Amino acid sequence: MKRWAWLVVLCGVLAGVGARAQGAKLQANDLVAVCGDSITEQRQYSVFMEDYLLMCRPASTLRTMQFGWGGGCSWDFLREKLQNDVLRFHPTVATTCYGMNDGGYGALNPDTAKKPFE
Repeated sequence: MKRWAWLVVLCGVLAGVGARAQGAKLQANDLVAVCGDSITEQRQYSVFMEDYLLMCRPASTLRTMQFGWGGGCSWDFLREKLQNDVLRFHPTVATTCYGMNDGGYGALNPDTAKKPFE
């Protein structure tokens, strides 16, 4: 998908999320943690999020920080990365984007479905 198309999709998603979080607003000095797997690590959509937040919802000194790990899974994030790597920076809010590695790039099977709970 072309870069501008990703931006349009992202703006639509963020606008929808913003409409639902009626009282929640990012303030000056807030930190948004953008967490995920290798898709996040490549920094394409995290830069779009930062651009959107700075241009469309301006708050002075609003910061974003990208936390993407190649090969990462949601259960690794909850067990290790969240506490060890993200929370030490005291983010105000965190977004997550996982799924590709969780499913092993295939159809859901019983072993894969049990993995997060082991």
